[in-house]
Amino acid sequence: MSAPPDEISIKSFAIAFLDLIESFYVGRRVVVVGLSVGGLVALALNSMAVEAVIAVDPPLSTAKLWPLSDWATVARTQMTPAQQEWLWRILGYGLTIEDRDYHSILNALQRPARILVAGNALGQRRETTEMPGLLDAEDIAFLSTHPLLIVQHVPGVSHDIASQCRDLFVTAIREALTP
Repeated sequence: MSAPPDEISIKSFAIAFLDLIESFYVGRRVVVVGLSVGGLVALALNSMAVEAVIAVDPPLSTAKLWPLSDWATVARTQMTPAQQEWLWRILGYGLTIEDRDYHSILNALQRPARILVAGNALGQRRETTEMPGLLDAEDIAFLSTHPLLIVQHVPGVSHDIASQCRDLFVTAIREALTP
């Protein structure tokens, strides 16, 4: 079994998952589904052992994610040191905010992937009862021009696409599993 990652990063998580996939699923079809930050990990799994990837509303740049930074400001004081370290390393949220830019994951992409994008996009700071999508218009434009990405907009939903639009989510997985 794979050891836990030595460092807290999307790259180290992807390496750990690839080790598991390449060790235990040799010769089997593997479809990886990642939600939010997990979508970044899924997209970073560049291996022939991974047949398909579905990433759900993965954040590409963290400094502008006002709903998450607002949450982190309040939640951070209740977190363990390990959780605070994860928050800092992955999102750049601590006593200050430091951007974590994940465009390089997509620049290194080696096979097609599907991205589900929340219809209720990030946009400007506003009052909201649900977490809006974590991609803004600039991110969506970048994704839409990527030659290996299939970008699917999901109208009327926020960041939690998997719960708010279960049928579409399950259909995306089924289509990825279909030879």
